Amino acid sequence: TSAFALLSTNSQSCSSTSSSSSTSLQMSSDASFDSSALRIMVNGMPGPMATAAAEACLRKGLSLSPFAMTGPDIESSTITVYDDVTDTSANVRLIPATDDGRMEIVSSLAGLRESVGDKNVLAIDYTHPSAVNANGVFYADNKL
Repeated sequence: TSAFALLSTNSQSCSSTSSSSSTSLQMSSDASFDSSALRIMVNGMPGPMATAAAEACLRKGLSLSPFAMTGPDIESSTITVYDDVTDTSANVRLIPATDDGRMEIVSSLAGLRESVGDKNVLAIDYTHPSAVNANGVFYADNKL
């Protein structure tokens, strides 16, 4: 049983030229799933959309990965993601998406998976559109 279920709904308006669709991700009610082991790697921080997504993860009680991928021109650093609604925070090391940075991320992923399990790391990507193909290959190669 999957821990998450992707729900899609399509609704047609009265006009034949207008339609809308929405997609939501919901936690499964499967009692055997332990969400405390799940780690969310939000790539693209310190950008505003990625940071907002990371804050929303904290707000929902999810744990962030202690590292994430950032742009190749951004210096490696550790940031604190803070959600003011729940007063929770997490430190995240930002690693540039360079050849050396990707090797560091692969090494960090191995350590994280050792502690939380192979299937308990999820990536959310808010990086630059120019990085989408390389990131997609990276995610596929690393089973993210």
